[in-house]
Amino acid sequence: MTEIQNTEYTAYAVATLINQILEDQGIDRTIPPQMMYNYTRNGLIAKRTKNESAKGLKYTATEVSEFLN
Repeated sequence: MTEIQNTEYTAYAVATLINQILEDQGIDRTIPPQMMYNYTRNGLIAKRTKNESAKGLKYTATEVSEFLN
């Protein structure tokens, strides 16, 4: 199973992590990275200022874990 490391994640990395989890669970579906950039911009991954640019924004492992759960 994919584990979240103690590091920072970009929106692209969150999409990659989700896709790995889906693959590990045998689910034949992928999440496009653009979806995570939209989630970032709208403050859905972690409480951020709405419409904050996703470019260069990084999430903590805790924020990613909370979003995935």
